[in-house]
Amino acid sequence: MRAPKTLSRLDVSSALIVALVAAMLQAQGTWSLGRSLAELSATDREAMVRARGEVLDNLMPGAASTWKDEKTGHLGKAHLLRVYEKNGMTCGEVEHIVKVQQESRYVISFCRISDGTWRAVF
Repeated sequence: MRAPKTLSRLDVSSALIVALVAAMLQAQGTWSLGRSLAELSATDREAMVRARGEVLDNLMPGAASTWKDEKTGHLGKAHLLRVYEKNGMTCGEVEHIVKVQQESRYVISFCRISDGTWRAVF
């Protein structure tokens, strides 16, 4: 007869890390963000990126750009919350509000890198 399997410390640690990450994502609204973004069409995503680019390129805190896809009915808004410098790069904190079935809100920072493009920073 085989001995029952026991959980190793690694198994328990891995399970705890997964649970903590899931809880953090849910608390930050990122869990629903992933679901919302998965439901966006390619046209929706392009419009969202364009709106984000508009507020980042202007670098005026408070600036906002909205988008709506008449075909899907999805809509959103990019809002520049603040501009700051990090490691010599100009950065902007952008709030995205995306409405697919429900409204989701998330905030992410982007920094302009040496080639002039904006990259998400965490």
